Amino acid sequence: MTVAGTTCWYILILTCALPCASALLIPAHNPAAPLGFPRRRTCAPRFPPQAPPSPAAPSRGRPLYAAPRRKIKPTPRPGSMAAAVRDVGHVVYGESSRKYRRTIFTYSDWVGHRANTGILHTLRGIFLSGIIRQLLRNAAVATISAVVVVLWNAATGQLPGSGAAVLPRLSLPMAPFTMSSSALSLLLVFRTNASYGRWNEARQTWGRIVVHSRNLVRMSATVTAGKLAEDPEGPAAPALEALMRDSWLFARSTMNGLSGPDDDIQFVAELQVALRDAPDLLAQFLCAPDRSTASLIQLSLSLDRIPVAQKLRLEIDKSIIVLSDCLGSCERIFDSPVPLVYTR
Repeated sequence: MTVAGTTCWYILILTCALPCASALLIPAHNPAAPLGFPRRRTCAPRFPPQAPPSPAAPSRGRPLYAAPRRKIKPTPRPGSMAAAVRDVGHVVYGESSRKYRRTIFTYSDWVGHRANTGILHTLRGIFLSGIIRQLLRNAAVATISAVVVVLWNAATGQLPGSGAAVLPRLSLPMAPFTMSSSALSLLLVFRTNASYGRWNEARQTWGRIVVHSRNLVRMSATVTAGKLAEDPEGPAAPALEALMRDSWLFARSTMNGLSGPDDDIQFVAELQVALRDAPDLLAQFLCAPDRSTASLIQLSLSLDRIPVAQKLRLEIDKSIIVLSDCLGSCERIFDSPVPLVYTR
């Protein structure tokens, strides 16, 4: 049997075995136990429970009886894939799953991430993977093609144990695959590195936006603390509140500019709540062609209203300059895709 025929038989066996394995490994869906988190193991205790010590028992520096540790069941993070499975009732994949793939870990997420769940739990997750669901058509085409080749060679007497060959055998030479495997592996590595580099740069840029927004509000609140103590009803209080509002507005406008049109409805609703006391500013933002730039200009105007010395104002303005650089970095990453030579 040739290498191509052996490979086709392996593919046919795996195609028949995977559905059986999935039926054995995947339990019935329980809405109370969302996917994506390790299930609680139930087993007999290794040691018999100890009786609580008597009051007369001497203490040797450590307790003789300790209450059993309760396992904390992780709660799905709002906006995560596990929360989507719990709310929607099925695994979300494709373009609709991108908004749930913001991996911001909390304590319970780290507990589940470090847990040693075993190989069976990992195998169950394979059949629920969104990547496999997206590649299902390509995998189905390859599997059907392999099955057709095997059936053709079996029907025409090309397999061992068959009769005399009647029609030509379907096969491909191995030389093209052997020669192109090195180039394809290099392209795969380049694509992976380029994609992770873009993701890492975008994450660092967003982190700089968060840090400098906090720094902007912190410095403004510090320099106006004395005037707020002297005159709580003075112009410093509304100016500081406007600056805090506009710092949030810049971050939210940047997020909206980098998201799809599905985010516009939620963004407008949040704007109506945040700018309910400034209807003119709300109308200006809704009509602005570039909301991120408009929010950056509004942030500079709010800083100009803060009653502070000019030298301190210039120091605070450096954070706004950094925010402007971060906005340019986000737009550059968003407008420049991974080279097509890596992705095809």
